[in-house]
Amino acid sequence: MLPLAYGTDSAGLVAVIGRCRDAAAVAAAYRRGMTRTVLTVLGVLLAIWLVITVIGALIATLKFLLYVSFVVLIVMGVVTMIGRSAKSDR
Repeated sequence: MLPLAYGTDSAGLVAVIGRCRDAAAVAAAYRRGMTRTVLTVLGVLLAIWLVITVIGALIATLKFLLYVSFVVLIVMGVVTMIGRSAKSDR
């Protein structure tokens, strides 16, 4: 017996088998259910991957902005010290 796809009831599969005893029709009914299940699983995995990628990109952007702000802070400190030392020389 073939494993049933998620959301497929055995009565529906038995009805297909009972109406026509053609193996191709049984295989087609099985593939429809399994295709939907496989595509659902792949869709969920893709959505999880996308969320993790976006969160990683956000964290990387914030980390970059933090480094840029430290560089700006150091440059401002150096410019302030040079400006104060130039005032005190007058």
